[in-house]
Amino acid sequence: MDNNTCNNNYDGIWLISSAFCVITYNLLQENERYGVYLSSSSDNNLIHHNTFVDNNLGGTSQACDNGTSNFWYDPEVKEGNYWSDWSGRGDYYIDGSACPEDRYPLDEPAEYSTDENQLNFTFTLLMLVVTLLLTRTISKKKKK
Repeated sequence: MDNNTCNNNYDGIWLISSAFCVITYNLLQENERYGVYLSSSSDNNLIHHNTFVDNNLGGTSQACDNGTSNFWYDPEVKEGNYWSDWSGRGDYYIDGSACPEDRYPLDEPAEYSTDENQLNFTFTLLMLVVTLLLTRTISKKKKK
């Protein structure tokens, strides 16, 4: 799940009984409770390069993890998420029974990922549709 905007909800993204999900490059903003909530049956998920802004105002964290073995950072590049309420030093502690933490919080909001292959596919598909519509229009005019 990537490149989504979840704002002004109860929870932004809520995983129940989910495993091996990758949540990246999302904007999670001004949700009443958490930007991301992982239930106790959600395990082995990877959450990184997301931007959390003003979720759970008045609470202690903008996310909650009650699962097991979830990572709140990319262990390969050692980069986590942006948290608008992070102090700028140390880990970012996340609510939940898993006692999770983002060990590598980002100093600035995460930039959206652009998958060049996906963009090329979308453009090619769009051009095909336009070509088919033009061909159909020309064929109808010739028949008249």
